[in-house]
Amino acid sequence: YPIARDLTFRIEAEGKFLVAVAPLLAHQVAQRNLRSVEASIFEQAKLHKLQGGGLITIAALACLYEQGTKNVPPPARGVLKPGLGYSEAEAHNAILDLKALEFLLVAGSFGLPPIGFLTRDKSLGRLWRNLQARPQAAIQGKARAFFQLSEKLFPRIDDNGVKRIRAALEAIDSPSLGTAVTL
Repeated sequence: YPIARDLTFRIEAEGKFLVAVAPLLAHQVAQRNLRSVEASIFEQAKLHKLQGGGLITIAALACLYEQGTKNVPPPARGVLKPGLGYSEAEAHNAILDLKALEFLLVAGSFGLPPIGFLTRDKSLGRLWRNLQARPQAAIQGKARAFFQLSEKLFPRIDDNGVKRIRAALEAIDSPSLGTAVTL
């Protein structure tokens, strides 16, 4: 019961977060406005009590700092599908896609045999690849994962920008140093 209650709370909070930030990410943000939108994303993450290095926050930031082409949408944008008038149902869809990725990491965190995940969602697969996620050993019964924050995830900013984002993620109620995050 406590696990289900916690998961329900997280999904509700993540949904409210996405509904709030999706309109900001509806279109590619002009270079001059990136930092103010980034600040708004972090404000919303704090407001909804999301864990700093959580996958949903990282995906929103990746959407902000991605570059794509007309033929190939950026991975995070393809998963979140942000837009004006973003609904709770759209947020729920995106969250469940990301929960599938979390499940892979949780299984690895508890030492379960490798699990495969098949999807036809190319954006989800590319986001997974760009995250370079690795499970970390569970601590006190809580699964953990490591995400490699890099220019693959945030191609519109340089290494210093990636370091700034990493530091800001760690400052949001994150239970550990680095980009290891409790799932």
